[in-house]
Amino acid sequence: QEQAGPGSTVSPTFFAATSRVCQLVAEAGFCTPAELGGGGRSCALQLSTCVSGVLPEGRPGTGTDAAMGRIRTLLVCDLAPGTPMPTGHPDLVFDSNGFPETSLSQLRQVDSGYDSVLLPRQDDDIFCVYDPRSALPRYLVHFDVLGLGKEDELDGLEVERLKAEIEELRNNQAPSDDSSELCQRLRDLQQMHASEAEAWALKQLPPYRFEVVSRSSEPNVWQRCAARLAHAIDEGAGLAAGLEAVMTKLERIVNPGMAARFYGDAADLFYPEEHFRWLLHNGTQQPFAIGELGFFRESFDSGEAPSKGSGGVSEGRFGKGFYFGCSASLLGRTGLGQQHMLLCEVALGRSMLAQAARRNLDCESLKRAGFDSLHAPRAIGDETGMDEWVVYNPNQARPAFLLTFEIQPRAVAAELLRQLAQLEEQRRALDEQLAEALQEVEDARREAEETRSQLDAQLAQQLEDQDRNLYKEEQRSRAARERMDLEEAKHLQSLESKEK
Repeated sequence: QEQAGPGSTVSPTFFAATSRVCQLVAEAGFCTPAELGGGGRSCALQLSTCVSGVLPEGRPGTGTDAAMGRIRTLLVCDLAPGTPMPTGHPDLVFDSNGFPETSLSQLRQVDSGYDSVLLPRQDDDIFCVYDPRSALPRYLVHFDVLGLGKEDELDGLEVERLKAEIEELRNNQAPSDDSSELCQRLRDLQQMHASEAEAWALKQLPPYRFEVVSRSSEPNVWQRCAARLAHAIDEGAGLAAGLEAVMTKLERIVNPGMAARFYGDAADLFYPEEHFRWLLHNGTQQPFAIGELGFFRESFDSGEAPSKGSGGVSEGRFGKGFYFGCSASLLGRTGLGQQHMLLCEVALGRSMLAQAARRNLDCESLKRAGFDSLHAPRAIGDETGMDEWVVYNPNQARPAFLLTFEIQPRAVAAELLRQLAQLEEQRRALDEQLAEALQEVEDARREAEETRSQLDAQLAQQLEDQDRNLYKEEQRSRAARERMDLEEAKHLQSLESKEK
């Protein structure tokens, strides 16, 4: 959402390296060579659109060309390249290996701004991205090229112990009946371990929060969401004559726990390789009431039927589910006053096409039919009709932005836009004043530090001079006492000689 251009998601893309590196990437995310402290190839993260691009017999420089005779590890990723710079751009400079020598800041300053570099090849394309957040690892694949051998695996003590137990069970010919007590105990232990691991992982994640997106600091995100809102307003029946919609607030929804469940459940769909889709949801009466368990879970578990206008022409047209669309009128958000909508990332997987109402649908019946979601397309020739999508698993949707907007008459909307512009200008002026004040405070602090350092140096010099002068005085006083003692001794000697 912070890219210079909206672009689209490229999936799948492939990244290959050693097994350990791929596991670290899967756990902590990608890093550029610059962040790792190395030079690398132009300090860019490079992903290929074809598996052959990362095989040893593929083109050099794509990941595993130095791993001959070893098992390969491959990451299958979703990539958001944004607006890629073409190879033939005059401002693009290549190194001796044929890779671009640039950075993200340099790309953003060229023309209207770029986010990555596209290197087209004969059989695949190479994307050079400079923001590691643009790539999301989805699958970790271990494979071997026939005849090249395998890599020696370095297993820990725990892995060795588990292997020994498995081998012992095989040698003892453990009962194979699924209904046996041993197998049931094993399944219970596995389920308990999985639930405990999930609960522990969720406890490690920070709580959810809302982040206000500023129009001045993040203009690209604001403009794209405003354009999406304008498209939703125009889609379908649209607004009544003389009305206009103005987005007044944009909030980013940050919920790591919900995001983890979303990507985890998306990987278990019948068609997990399908692209995620950005769709709108009308939320609830309190669309900002998001919790640690997820945005939709509370209303879903309560057994409430979808409210009217929550994505269906009539209430619950496709059963108890979560309804999404691209139209504000479909979602019932075209009335006068303040309105809310959610911009969500939805994992649709394999969608069932539905032309008529099916109120008995639920998650289990959809799974038995081999589908992940439902798609009700608009009828052919119906200009006011609208597509809608339904999912029955709350973890298949990840609310990303909360859009707050006003629907008012054009004159009121124009005045509202003017007020928003004034508020943005005032906020910008306040930000500048705050920055100036902070700079003045920093300058004053720096000057105070310098003055204190100078005073400390002067005081140290004074103390040193005083110690030196005191030492000289002590030397002179000692010398004077020694002279007086010597004179007194001579005087006593003279008196003693006279008495004799």
